[in-house]
Amino acid sequence: MPEPNFYIGMAHGLLFLLYCAVGLSSAIQYQWKIGFSVMVFLASLVPFGTFYLEAKYLKD
Repeated sequence: MPEPNFYIGMAHGLLFLLYCAVGLSSAIQYQWKIGFSVMVFLASLVPFGTFYLEAKYLKD
């Protein structure tokens, strides 16, 4: 029987891939500049970076 780490790790990996896919889809749909698209991806690598990105750049 696999340990809980397997399931948590699998869920984390799938959610990360989903975040990247949604980021790419949004970049195409909203015609984001390349620099901003790269910043969105890099924010996903920094702990809590997505919260900073949303508060600073994505809220109107």
